[in-house]
Amino acid sequence: SLTDERVRYERAPFDHPELLVSHGHAGDNLAILAESSLSTVLAADEILVIPAVGAEGSTEPLQPFEFYLE
Repeated sequence: SLTDERVRYERAPFDHPELLVSHGHAGDNLAILAESSLSTVLAADEILVIPAVGAEGSTEPLQPFEFYLE
C-alpha cells in the first residue's frame, strides 16, 4: 500500500474532531419518516457520526472504501 501511515491511522495532521454527516433520510424506498425538526412535511435526516480522533490517532487502520458501502 502506498498510503501514508499517518492517514491510515488518522494521526496528526490527519486527526479530526467529531464529524456529523447528513446520510440521507430515515426510511426506505417505499416510505420516509416525516419527523424533521424544521417541518412535519419534511423527511427526518439520518446523521452519520464519525467519532473524534486525536493527534495520537486510532488503534485500528481505516478500511478500504468498499468496506463502508451498504
